[in-house]
Amino acid sequence: MKFTFNGREIRAEPGDTIASALAKAGILELGRSLKLGKPRGVFCCSGYCFRCLVTVDGVPNVRACITPVRDGMVVTSQGGSRLRAALIQMLDKVGFTSPQFYFEKLHLPFTAAAAATELFRRAVSGAELPPPAGCELKAGSCEVDAVVVGGGAAGLAAARVLAEAGLSVVLLEEKPEPGGMLAKVGFIQELGCSGGKLADEMVKEAVQAGAEVKRGMLAYAVEGNVLYAVSEAEAVKFKFRGLILATGVHELPRAFEGNYLPGVVNVDGFMTIVNRWGIKSFSSVALLPPPAEGRSWHLLAEKVAQEAGIEAVKVPEGSAAVGRGRVTGVRTPSGELIKVDLLVAPGRLVPALELAKLLGFRGGELSGGACEIRSRVYVAGLAAGAGSVLDALRGGEEAGKLLAEELGA
Repeated sequence: MKFTFNGREIRAEPGDTIASALAKAGILELGRSLKLGKPRGVFCCSGYCFRCLVTVDGVPNVRACITPVRDGMVVTSQGGSRLRAALIQMLDKVGFTSPQFYFEKLHLPFTAAAAATELFRRAVSGAELPPPAGCELKAGSCEVDAVVVGGGAAGLAAARVLAEAGLSVVLLEEKPEPGGMLAKVGFIQELGCSGGKLADEMVKEAVQAGAEVKRGMLAYAVEGNVLYAVSEAEAVKFKFRGLILATGVHELPRAFEGNYLPGVVNVDGFMTIVNRWGIKSFSSVALLPPPAEGRSWHLLAEKVAQEAGIEAVKVPEGSAAVGRGRVTGVRTPSGELIKVDLLVAPGRLVPALELAKLLGFRGGELSGGACEIRSRVYVAGLAAGAGSVLDALRGGEEAGKLLAEELGA
């Protein structure tokens, strides 16, 4: 397959997303931030950070990391101009702005900060937003016994158990292919196989049991016993008797100098690039220490790098990403410059409970991998506090069995 990016022809393989095909072609900069014109590239590679927005065939704000390539598609970058960015970069070099300037914090007294903010707003006021996209979706509705949201280890396990119990089941996966974290973790010692291979087998088992797997479909709202979902082609209203939310976790970004540069990724993004996209040609990557609070996947980053034969250089807290247009190195607090191809910044993990909150869940500690938050509605897997993908798998099976019993199967 072929497509164009800013006029350049790019070759893609079956299964490639826009971002993976561009990364294989050596392109990490996908656009520029609208306000400051700073370069932007993939970060999470899972669709929730929105750093990789591009325009596809005239449709703006498309997430390049999870959008499959189609032959002949025309892709263009979005964002502010390089000319306006030059002023910001010049002031960065003399220490006028802090690394968090994007969030309106300046190293200046209050009055001067207000004046400087207004100056920058005027400087970037010419940045153009992409035009609104036309949207024609086929509307539909469906009644099922159970809906499972999320196609990772927990979701696939739950869908299989429910289908084996004779229930009608639909599994909704936002990304082009199911698997979630399971498909990214690499070799699983306890099972003697790769997570990717196990994920493929679990998808086949769920489908063979009778579950319907809908790829590229985002569940965006739920009210009562009705869940609303949308894909590129259709908007569907699912009426269900039972619901399992296997929505995983989000990995929060870290604040440090240069964190906006293409080539800075979180652990989720690093695992996707290496084990999902199969890009293992990096000579070395820098690993920041884990966040001070909360869980993180920093040990998984070390494991994935080791299995891929990539040198992992641990750098201290306070290190900065450096480079023009992409990461080329890391500057430590002592001033040492280390050349690397990527910088991996482990972030604090937070459960993805947006849909659960729409159903009245008001927070609290979830543990055990399978938790009922209201009658016939379960949170399962990593979102419910599972500590590993294997724990998530077991939590999904447990949630599936409990819901099947409640539904009388």
